[in-house]
Amino acid sequence: MGCNVAVTNMLQSMAKRNRKLKENFYKRYKGNRKLKQNFYRRPDGSIQFRQMIRGELITGSTGMTDPYKVNKNATEIKHRIISDFYALKKEKTLNPKYKLLLVEYLRSKKSLSSETIKTYRVNISFYIRNGLPHSCSKSRVNSVRRDWNIFARWCIKKGYQVTVLEGDTSSEGRTRVFNDKELRLILNKVKPLDFRSFVAFSYYTGMRRGELSRLNKAEIYKDYLICSGKSGRRVVKLNNQAISILMDRKNIWEYNLEFITKKFKKELRRLGINGAVFHDLRRTFGYNLILSGMPIYNVSKLLGHKSVKTTEQHYAPLLPTQIEDFTLPT
Repeated sequence: MGCNVAVTNMLQSMAKRNRKLKENFYKRYKGNRKLKQNFYRRPDGSIQFRQMIRGELITGSTGMTDPYKVNKNATEIKHRIISDFYALKKEKTLNPKYKLLLVEYLRSKKSLSSETIKTYRVNISFYIRNGLPHSCSKSRVNSVRRDWNIFARWCIKKGYQVTVLEGDTSSEGRTRVFNDKELRLILNKVKPLDFRSFVAFSYYTGMRRGELSRLNKAEIYKDYLICSGKSGRRVVKLNNQAISILMDRKNIWEYNLEFITKKFKKELRRLGINGAVFHDLRRTFGYNLILSGMPIYNVSKLLGHKSVKTTEQHYAPLLPTQIEDFTLPT
């Protein structure tokens, strides 16, 4: 009887030792087996797949911890994970979540003014909820269509399947220019003096708000400067009036877009000038140059327009009243 117990204990001890030997073998051999390319082991022991394909990082879990099994089925696992990735991507591109994309789009446009970003948000959100507006002005419809198309093209570049709307996207351009009396008030009565010199410099150069807010002293030269804005980097010609303003200053203005807009409107209200915005200084600059007899090609270059056609479209509605009297044959 005692002999049988001893034999039993010996057999159990041998079985236990064999299990430990197998575990150690697994840890030393199978556990450390080199994984095939694009597979790697995570700290928790799970094995993951990772590969860069055409600029996109594709990752996925193999659902295994045994490197032997992963290596044996590597090709099948790889195809499964890649197929799942593109199937999910296709689903996302076919059914984009517009609200989330709009947030990302607006975040990418943070360099624009708060008013422009607000316009994009309002128009694009309206289209997402309702489509194109009805029973309203043509300008409003075109505005929503234009902003949606800008957003849609951005989505397409991101790989989403979004429809670009057909139809007119032009808007009724502003025709507000400052008359001589208003201009004299602005150039002589705006407060404080530092902001007045900024406003005058804007008028004498025809620069946009965005360009003015990014002025760099290092890029201001004897009779021209280089600025960045809506149309990219461009050269701005400095006339004697603009040069005189710069010569009286030690530093360049550091006004942001929101301050420029609100401060200018506040000063216009104080001076009793209605229905105008800061950009009207730029329009008045171009308008007065044309009235002075400067060729429209030169005006176009001073404004930084990409083509003379753009200048003609902006200023043609302003000029009929300047045509001399004429008599038709009867």
